[in-house]
Amino acid sequence: MSTVRTARAVGRPAPCAGVLHRITGVLTFFFLFAHVLDTALLRVSVIRSELQNTMDRNAQVFRTDASLAQAEADIASLKERYGQVAIPDKGKR
Repeated sequence: MSTVRTARAVGRPAPCAGVLHRITGVLTFFFLFAHVLDTALLRVSVIRSELQNTMDRNAQVFRTDASLAQAEADIASLKERYGQVAIPDKGKR
């Protein structure tokens, strides 16, 4: 009976493997950090305040077709941004 041997890579890893591993780890950390900051900075109060401002400017008693079109565009933008709102949990359990 003959034994089949499989070939294995023997030796040290490439000299740049450790450096590349560290660089990708650091880049991943900063990407996640920036993502958390980006989502955490958008609050409901900011959206509400901007909605109130656009309604005050563009949908008052004296309004035009142009101002109502601007209000509609602003509201569509706010509606899109509302999906990115972060709600911090400050409840006590």
